Parts: sequence; C-alpha cells; structure tokens
Amino acid sequence: MSKPVCAQKQYGYRAAHVARATKTAMLALLVLGVGACSSVTLDNSLQCPEVSIIADGANFVQFAPGSGRGANNIVHEESFDGFKGTCEHNIDDEIMVVEITPQITSMKGPANSDNTARFEYFVALTDSKGQLINKQRFPVSLIFDDDSEGMAWQDETPITLTLPLKDGESPTKWLIFMGLQLSRADLEFIRGRQK
Repeated sequence: MSKPVCAQKQYGYRAAHVARATKTAMLALLVLGVGACSSVTLDNSLQCPEVSIIADGANFVQFAPGSGRGANNIVHEESFDGFKGTCEHNIDDEIMVVEITPQITSMKGPANSDNTARFEYFVALTDSKGQLINKQRFPVSLIFDDDSEGMAWQDETPITLTLPLKDGESPTKWLIFMGLQLSRADLEFIRGRQK
C-alpha cells in the first residue's frame, strides 16, 4: 500500500494584517447565524488558502445589561489579535487540511462583577466568488484572576477545515474569514467607534 504524498506549511499573522472583506461576504458572515499523512515533508513553496480577520469583527465590547454604552458600563472587551496555522496537502486524497488557532485578547471592564467573559468567534469558508460554503461559531468562556485586567487566549485544539482539491485545483480557490461574532447593535457600535 502506497503512503500518502504530503506537503505541510505553517503560517499566521498578527492584527496588523487585519483585512476588510468584500461587503457582500462580510454581511453574509456577520448576519448568518481525514486521514493523516504517514510521511510529511516541509515545503516552503506550498500555497495555503488566504485567511483574513474581518475588520468589523476584530473587536467586541460587552456592556452590562440595561446600562448605557459608556466606558464605565463595559463588562469585557475582546480584540482578535491574529492566528497560527498549518496547511497540509494530501495529494493522494486530493484534499488540503487547514488547522487554525485564533489568538484573542480579553480585557476586564469596570462593570465586570464576576471576573468572567463570554463571547463567540467564527471561522467561515468561502469560495473565490465570495459564496459562503461553511461557517462555524465557537463559544468562549473565560475566568479572569482577581487581580488581572486581561488575558491573551487561544484554544488548545485547533479548528480543522478539510478542503477538496480536485484535478490540481489551487488552494487559493478557498478563502477563510475569522472574526468575533457580533449582533447588529454590536456592529453599529464598533463602526461608530472606528470613526
């Protein structure tokens, strides 16, 4: 039995590379609610799918219920800092396996009475025409130390996406978007804050 032929590459970036998705793809993302290789070689020429953090989904602010939207009413605030990831091309199975680990910073606000932060982030896959193929939402629940003002967070288990690559298709056919899950009111607040 032949061994799978594979190539693997690591990639990632920090928040300085936050990208703004097309308006159509961004609205769709915000409103919508494998066999391992036995031999792996590193190949720096391997192309991985493009991964973008949606600019409007790079920040989230949770306010205390029933309060205003002033600085003293903030329970917690998150920023999507970047990600780490790998992509692995299995030529025999005609697939690419992408593993992504988001990196998010959470800050405790003045109205935080229980040292917790709860929020969601999403990872979405589109084709090169901006058609949404898959979107997954991931809830996060954090506990701050009593004397901590914030924490950097990343999941211990990466998110895995398996992309079909038939007949020599390029991985650049696929686009991966990430961001913090926002309500319509959250989105309006974040956009107003950016002005």
